[in-house]
Amino acid sequence: MNVFAYGSLVVPDVMRVVTGNEHAHERATLEGFARFLLVDRVYPGIVPCVDEATEGRVYFDVEPHELERLDWFEAHEYEREVVQVRVGKEARHEALAYVIATEHRSIVSGERWDEARFVAEVLPEFLEYARLDMQAFEDQSR
Repeated sequence: MNVFAYGSLVVPDVMRVVTGNEHAHERATLEGFARFLLVDRVYPGIVPCVDEATEGRVYFDVEPHELERLDWFEAHEYEREVVQVRVGKEARHEALAYVIATEHRSIVSGERWDEARFVAEVLPEFLEYARLDMQAFEDQSR
């Protein structure tokens, strides 16, 4: 299955840490969703919004065991949704996206997330957080 990433996972190094694998990927656009920072977090969530579009990255051929790792990483505030993403001007791909669950929309701040700022200011610490989180996943899976 393909996965559309729009936050921390848009950085291939983060995706590699979380899934334990490298995937072919391309920049993509998801129409009908807006991306906002979450309250007291450095990463965003997306919510449906008719007149918006969210830029991100689609990762191709993510395996079921890797989706389990992504589910752990994304935690309970998100739910997987099947979406259509656009790559370039024409190509459309079905993908899974982690959307903020309706019951957790109160954690959406309304402030836009800035990928360049995330990479410049937060990425090294976030990669360490992701490594520790995935170690916890592996420990509980044993």
